[in-house]
Amino acid sequence: MFATSQRGSFRGTGRPGIKVHTQYNYVTADPVGWTSDEVTKYITRHSRDFSDPERLSNIVIDNKLTGRYFVEMDREEFRQAANIMLRGDNDISQDFKRLWDILQGKAKRTSPVVPHRSPVWDIFSPESPL
Repeated sequence: MFATSQRGSFRGTGRPGIKVHTQYNYVTADPVGWTSDEVTKYITRHSRDFSDPERLSNIVIDNKLTGRYFVEMDREEFRQAANIMLRGDNDISQDFKRLWDILQGKAKRTSPVVPHRSPVWDIFSPESPL
């Protein structure tokens, strides 16, 4: 995974953001048809982005299937959810539902062209068969 600085604006500021490039892109893949191995690889790659405290305060640009998503998360809220998941004292489906709720609440869609096709949402959706 490579991160490069870019000039951009967010909330009217001109500070550099971080553009995240992944090694693999599932541009032609349908996330509904992903195997569990593909889902695991996707989560493993992107969990690094969300677990790095520095990146949580930056803009993450996701160009997978739909266009661009700008995600800015509350570090403390995400840390608490991650600690609950790491303790392992809850059912994993409840853990993923909690993480889904956080991502859904903190992410804002900026590309209205293609409706709801990012693999992140399909993976963490409570309705997901995984």
